[in-house]
Amino acid sequence: MALPPAPPSAEEGRLQVHLGALTLAQALVSEEGWYPVPASRLSEGPGPYWVRTWVRVPPRKAGDPTPVLALSLLGSWEAWWDGRPLGANGRVGASPSEETPGILDAFLPLPPDQVTEGLHLLLLRVSSHHLGFRPRGSLHRLEVGEASALAQGRLRSLTPALCTLGALLLMSLFHLVRFLTGRRRAATLLLGLLCLAAAALLVLEAWRGLSDF
Repeated sequence: MALPPAPPSAEEGRLQVHLGALTLAQALVSEEGWYPVPASRLSEGPGPYWVRTWVRVPPRKAGDPTPVLALSLLGSWEAWWDGRPLGANGRVGASPSEETPGILDAFLPLPPDQVTEGLHLLLLRVSSHHLGFRPRGSLHRLEVGEASALAQGRLRSLTPALCTLGALLLMSLFHLVRFLTGRRRAATLLLGLLCLAAAALLVLEAWRGLSDF
């Protein structure tokens, strides 16, 4: 398979985007119509549109598990790895009725015979008709590694939020009990309710890391 001569690298935080109606073969090798986009600013509207970039597979020791691709992208998408179908999330469509929304976070097993160390071409076809808004950036994660390490990293990122959650719940309980058993001051009740509201917000934000989102 002939790959495009110099697509940008996700390692450098860069992608290539094409808004036209291309076949898979054209999307893999064509050079016209593509434009560069920083990975953190990918927001090309409802689509469908194409995205391509080089993704690096890190070195592995003999016997290590086959790596996976961790992809967090707002919208529905189809993915190809060096031209081979890799997986899909929801169903890409040209209108809301044709599209089936996908989840935000996905882990895709890579083909065992195509995980040699170095750069590999990732191609995506994306649509996002059901978002209801246009985000500043729709790509939140694009990383290759062992599934266990990637999942643990996702949980470790929640540690500060969970510690703060415990403190907020204790403060909320303390002030609400103090309000019910002592002088019923409005300030005490308000502080307890504010701590409870802040804790609820943290739960909603952390839920993405604990379940499919």
